[in-house]
Formats: sequence, structure tokens, C-alpha cells
Amino acid sequence: MGELQLRVQASGSGSTCRRILAALPTWFGIAESVDDYVAVADRSPTIIASIDGEDVGLLTVVRHGQFAAEVYVMAVLPEHHRRGIGRRMLEHLEESLAGDGVEFLQVKTLSTARPDDGYEKTRAFYLAYGFRALEEFPQLWDPQNPALQMVKAVPRAHRPGGSAPEQVLAHFRWVRGHADVWGIFADPEAFGAVTAALAEPWRTSGVTKICGIESRGFLLGGAVAVSLGVGFVAIRKQDGLFAGDKLEVNAEPDYRGIRQRLRIQADAIGPGDSVLLVDDWAERGSQALAARKLIGMTGAKWAGASLLIDQLDDATRSRLAPIAAVLAHHELPGLH
Repeated sequence: MGELQLRVQASGSGSTCRRILAALPTWFGIAESVDDYVAVADRSPTIIASIDGEDVGLLTVVRHGQFAAEVYVMAVLPEHHRRGIGRRMLEHLEESLAGDGVEFLQVKTLSTARPDDGYEKTRAFYLAYGFRALEEFPQLWDPQNPALQMVKAVPRAHRPGGSAPEQVLAHFRWVRGHADVWGIFADPEAFGAVTAALAEPWRTSGVTKICGIESRGFLLGGAVAVSLGVGFVAIRKQDGLFAGDKLEVNAEPDYRGIRQRLRIQADAIGPGDSVLLVDDWAERGSQALAARKLIGMTGAKWAGASLLIDQLDDATRSRLAPIAAVLAHHELPGLH
């Protein structure tokens, strides 16, 4: 993929909107609604994402007074899905809104009352970014298309030194074919930005405990636990002292073919807990799936996973959902 460029057009984005929506009939198949989106994009500020000179995505925003704004329409050409473009547009939008004093951002999408595979992925995307369901409107559009309003707080300001994705990319390197993210922890600004990004999507989700898998999961999980004001629970591998009664499971082989045995203290979590897994990297998801099994064995609820790098396939991602990630694997430089 070429370099992604973002630009903001104050108005006049209707034709771009119509072209992109036409490539997404599963989501935008109602002609009257498309005409409305096009009209709003033509008169409202719109973020345009382009790659190698081609416009591949857009996000149109509508202001509702001094403190609130709405993502009126956001779309990315299907061949560019799962490349982080939607997230980049939202980050760009939030940075602009925060500077203008906006505190709340909303989006409306199809309600779960009408099952739809495409919109299930849409809701999962917004959930992972930090939006939360607020209210359903059965008649807002029409009875066959009930609307769901999702909202999130706009972060007040980004940390100096760049956003979390920028910080990860600045410190990430390959060393003899192995990924190295340790430099993030040595830089307080980078570590702080990454911690905030891992915590933010879950701030209002009701998480009561953070789990982290030995070893980098201890660092990231502990930091996120402090950020969210909740406790941290360790999941240890087979070696090393670990006092008390434990629950244990064998994970499926990881990307190296190694099968880890994971352990958790039996009384560390239990019914009534909502547990978030925080980790640096998920490739096959073998250890994350084993962690979910351990959490379930205690009677606690699986809240989801917050990842530094997401390399999961769609099937595994759906088994671990909801998931939020700072970066997708394909956004890293080289060797993949």
C-alpha cells in the first residue's frame, strides 16, 4: 500500500462520497439515503483519505452546537478495508475537534435489532475505537432499519511527541528477523501514549480487572490497569514460582510452534469481574484464546482484548471480540 494522505475539504465532497458509497452496496444500498449522505458531504467538512492520488475513503462531520459533533458518514473502498484508514480518519477528526473544544462525538449505525453481518463488523469497529451504544431509535430511519446511536468522549489533547501509532512506528524495529518493541518502554512519552491508547476504548466499559500474559503483557497490562483505576491479574507461563492454588490450560502452538501452559491464581478473579486482556502482539491468538478459557474457568466475564499489534485472522478475531488495537500488523515497516 502506498502512503496514506489525509486532507480536509470544507465543502464540495459530494461526488467523492457518491463514488465511494457506490462501491459499498451492502452498507449503502438505499438510494434515498445515499442522496442524503452526498448532499451533506457536499456542504459539510469532510476528511478525504487518498493513496497514490486516488481517493479511497471519506468521513463527513456535522457539528451539533459547541460541544458535540457527529460522524455523519464514513466509508472506505472495500479493497482498502482493514488497513487502518478508518481509524486514521477518526484520529484526525478527534484531534481537530479537541482543539475546537468539542467534548462528545456520536455516530449512528444499524441496530442489532436487525441482524446484518456487515453492520456487525461496523459496530465492532466503532466499539473497538471507544464508542459505546447509547440509545436505539426504531423509527428514526424506517422500521426495517432501526438506528443505534453510539457516543464517545473526545480526548482533550494528544500527548507530545506524536500519537500512539506514531510512537510505535518510531520505536519499532526488526532485529535479525525478530520484532522489537522494547524501545517503547524506554521512552516515557511513547510508553504513556501507548498506555493511553490501550486504555481509552475501555474507559466506560465496566472493566474490573486487567489480565496480562508473561512477560510484556505484565508491563502493558499493569500500566493500563493503573490508567483505568482497576486491578491487575497475572497469567504466568509454565516456569517460575507462582504461589497458591492455580487454574491451568495448555495453549495451542504459537507462531514458533511452541505450546505454552498458562496459569492463573484461582482466587484472583471470579464471578462479577469483567476482565480485559492486554498484550503487545497477537498473531495466531493461541495464548489469547487460552487466556479467555482461563478467565471463563473462574466464572468471570470476558470483556475483550486491547492489543499493541493485531495480526489475527478474521475467524480468531471474532472468537476474541471485541478487540481494540493500536496498529494492525500490515502497518508495520518491512518483513511481512
